[in-house]
Amino acid sequence: MLYEAFQECGLIDFESKWVGFMADGASVNMGKKHGLGELLKKEMDWLIVIHCLNHRLELAAKDTFSGCSEFGDMMAILNSLRSLYNHSPKRLRELRELAEIMEQTVSKPEKALGTRWLQHKRSACNSLIKSFPVIVTHLENIAEDPLAKKEDQSKMKGYLSKLKSFKFVVSYLLYFSEILEPLSKLSLLLQGSSIDLLFAMSCLDTFYTVLKDFSTINLMVI
Repeated sequence: MLYEAFQECGLIDFESKWVGFMADGASVNMGKKHGLGELLKKEMDWLIVIHCLNHRLELAAKDTFSGCSEFGDMMAILNSLRSLYNHSPKRLRELRELAEIMEQTVSKPEKALGTRWLQHKRSACNSLIKSFPVIVTHLENIAEDPLAKKEDQSKMKGYLSKLKSFKFVVSYLLYFSEILEPLSKLSLLLQGSSIDLLFAMSCLDTFYTVLKDFSTINLMVI
């Protein structure tokens, strides 16, 4: 089927010109027995098969953070806030009206889950940092509203106990946002349509320098 697709595009003698094949790590592409890369190498044994750099970065970051309970706790809060305002137009309207009164900027909490793992996590963190004063004030208003349901009041107090803690703000939100920023920038660079291996290596060198500088900061995770 692949050969037929190339022939339909007018590429008849493409085997002699094919140098490499790169794709994400899905088994249909990189499977050791029946993956497309292995099937192509049976026909062209010189072919260089490369697992997509950006996909490998995403998987490596996901595996690393999955073993960190603090990161999981922060993601749980981000997802809860996203759900709180995404499922209630009334609360979102109240949030925006409160932002006008406070003369602050606010944005709807962004989802922390998605196919672009790093970008979604970074955007969700940055969104909360930007809107933090307004969101906290709005949650306090709901928690103290005598007309609010007891269940809602209890839920808001639970969110506030975490959001207003030094541990969450400094050791979770700000700390992980500092790590996600260079990672997501590297990911975006590796997604470029005209990227080549030399540019990718240059991006990695820059990232390692940033990471080294970051490691010298004595920011203790409580």
